[in-house]
Amino acid sequence: MKVSFIKFKDDKDRYKIAKMVGMDVFELDSPEDIDKQIQELEKKDYRTIFIPNSLASFSNDIINKYKYNENLKIIITPSSNNNEL
Repeated sequence: MKVSFIKFKDDKDRYKIAKMVGMDVFELDSPEDIDKQIQELEKKDYRTIFIPNSLASFSNDIINKYKYNENLKIIITPSSNNNEL
């Protein structure tokens, strides 16, 4: 099972620990690119994607397309800077 994390490039603290242990953390230049990034990760067989709430709000597909998708789980994490998963 492939797991990834998506964050906005200016968010320096988010998913810092995940990155340090070698997990895949993808940075977006623009929050509007969230749906495109999710589609790319799905094509690369990622099955679990963590996204901060602040980015998830830019997605049209999270609810409409992926809500009942059994092959892809999107986990929305709190947007607080104190959460460093």
